[in-house]
Amino acid sequence: MRAKQLKAAIRLAIKANKNLLISGAPAIGKTKIAELVADEICAEQDGSWMICHPVTDDPSDWKGLGFPSEDRKSAHFLPYGNLLALMQADKLLICILDDVGQACDSVQAALMQVIEERTINGLKISDNVRFILCTNRKGDKAAVRGVIEPLKSRTIIVELEVNVDDWCLWANQNNMPPELVAFAKLRPTLLHDFKPSTDMSNSSSPRGFEAIGRMMLNECPKEIEYEIFRGSCGDQVATEFCGFLKNYREMPDPEAYLREPDKPLPTDESMTYALAAALAARANKQNVQKIYDLAMRLDAEFSTFLIFSMVQRDKKMAQCAGMATWSKKFAPYLM
Repeated sequence: MRAKQLKAAIRLAIKANKNLLISGAPAIGKTKIAELVADEICAEQDGSWMICHPVTDDPSDWKGLGFPSEDRKSAHFLPYGNLLALMQADKLLICILDDVGQACDSVQAALMQVIEERTINGLKISDNVRFILCTNRKGDKAAVRGVIEPLKSRTIIVELEVNVDDWCLWANQNNMPPELVAFAKLRPTLLHDFKPSTDMSNSSSPRGFEAIGRMMLNECPKEIEYEIFRGSCGDQVATEFCGFLKNYREMPDPEAYLREPDKPLPTDESMTYALAAALAARANKQNVQKIYDLAMRLDAEFSTFLIFSMVQRDKKMAQCAGMATWSKKFAPYLM
């Protein structure tokens, strides 16, 4: 399912008090989406969330420590750490169990009792706790041992897929560089091209694209751009994105199109995407009508990218007379 659908599934699972297991390739945003939704829900319901990493845990972390009684004739278990927090929760607490498929079987077995039976060794998990689990797939070569059948059967399993429009929405809402958003839209297959390898290199992924964006926002020097991009997403992304950036930096000043609405538009696909992204990033209440006028001149593919990017960055840009005119023309492409 896509990111928007996954968000809805997480909300539903938490409302219904059912355990959700999110599966998918590495670095595509499974945990990040779970955290974002948990943050939203906790803000709405005055709750809190926590993230745990069972792969680093010992079974005793989820069973409690054995402790002798005073007469030394019996023993009981003492909860601590995350387990104690789950027992003491007096309001909504969303627990995200990350990389659960990498945890050893004994830890997974302990988790099985915690998340479904909600008791372990006589210790009770608070009724306010909800569980979201995340894991890579066994074929991803991410050290996933698998998820034991009794744990899987206690969850609803969904798989997250990568979608470039979903990533562009996130990127625009989080002020990623417009040139990076334009490149992702131009070359959508490069957003996620996961290839497990023992080499010291990364495959392209949404996480890698975000890393590139963060480095660019912090003024990455041009002389090391290629190596930074390569280190984040591999050779192909680095080569193609550097070429795209060269065109982006050489294109006419986007402000010139706002000063001269009839100025000839680019004919090259990459240059048109670059211009659309640059205009979307520059939109404000003073120039928004001119941007709508320019969008009316573009082909549907570029026009919708321009307007969607602009509105995703600032929803107020939709509150303009130009939006109604533009929507009427491009209605068939908005379905």
